[in-house]
Amino acid sequence: FVDKLDPQSGTSLELGSSGDTITIPSGCTITNNGTQTGFGGTNTPYFHVNRTSSDQTLSDATFTDAIHNNEVYDSGNCYNTSNGRFTPNVAGYYLIYANPEIYAPANYSNFIGRLLLNGSTQLARCSHNNSGVSGDVVQNNFVQAIQYFNGSSDYVTVNVYVDVASNTPVLVSSDSKNYFGGYKLTTW
Repeated sequence: FVDKLDPQSGTSLELGSSGDTITIPSGCTITNNGTQTGFGGTNTPYFHVNRTSSDQTLSDATFTDAIHNNEVYDSGNCYNTSNGRFTPNVAGYYLIYANPEIYAPANYSNFIGRLLLNGSTQLARCSHNNSGVSGDVVQNNFVQAIQYFNGSSDYVTVNVYVDVASNTPVLVSSDSKNYFGGYKLTTW
């Protein structure tokens, strides 16, 4: 029984050796009054992308993958700007979010924005029915989900659908209104 452990020499103290398990029994409290490292998990990989170089033309009344062509952050090089896929290289649970901004140069009747796992499984969806609204319409639609990824082949995309009366809808080029991102959730 001791109240304090100090290193024999220097300023570093090591408890146990490689391979040892140090157990803190139930009911005990660890208080940290200094600097800590190596505790808990990390929120990596993480990413946040947007569309900045040009609007993406969308087909009328057709589901289309939104391609965000500008990486603001991509800590694990997991986002592909050519196909719009985030494929995390670390297994775990992730919070994924998107806000696709659509411009329809004529009234539209329906908008759907969704997150798709592996191109087919819908994780989350938002929709707006604007029947009777005339004129140009800009629509922001926030959607998010928590999903487990296997760390090797699972991927997520943003998928949009717009039904317009005439002309061609676009995914707007906007760094602050049209974005897609996510990060790994930590576990303790």
